[in-house]
Amino acid sequence: MCHIAPTLDPYGASDEPWRQQYSATFWELVEPHLPRIAGFFCGHYHVDMTVASSAAADSEMPLLLLGAVSPVYDGYPVVYALELREGSYRPAKVTAHYLPLDAQPAPQTADDIAAGWRSYEYTVPTNGEWRAIAASWLAGTPEGEASFEEAFERKKMYLRGAEACTDAATPWQDCATCEGACRVSFACFSTEGRSKASYDACVAAGGPV
Repeated sequence: MCHIAPTLDPYGASDEPWRQQYSATFWELVEPHLPRIAGFFCGHYHVDMTVASSAAADSEMPLLLLGAVSPVYDGYPVVYALELREGSYRPAKVTAHYLPLDAQPAPQTADDIAAGWRSYEYTVPTNGEWRAIAASWLAGTPEGEASFEEAFERKKMYLRGAEACTDAATPWQDCATCEGACRVSFACFSTEGRSKASYDACVAAGGPV
């Protein structure tokens, strides 16, 4: 578990919160031990996103960026329940329970608040499965579109921006839709967000392969 993940900034992959030499060292140390690591769980950003933990270890688990109870940074308060894979401590399914603070009518009592919580769930893939899922977002198929919508919706607990984004520069939380270079950048963050170099190479290639 960690606070700030050793990844690019999940608000748009425009920054590296860790110094590059430190994040590179982290992943170099972790890579040989991935078969023994049940999962990665990090916070700080108040998002719900997934990043592959390796470009090669297909059967190992990705890094999960998870939200928080605190409703700051344009997020909803959220708590999680984790279901483990049978016979191991690896995550199998995540269920998120979140409270839309802008719901109408606004909750007035504790009972209103208790009744206002909503939930969503998703299966936690392996690295290889996640890369295949991210690649499907660019394939133009109904299945890929549905998968992208699910991932893009939950990145901020179903809280979206208002912009129709087609470039890689606009922060994803500002986007109501994400097409073209925006979607390529989102897919590349999901698969290669461990470093700026691997992310840039993915973007240059037109997305994950």
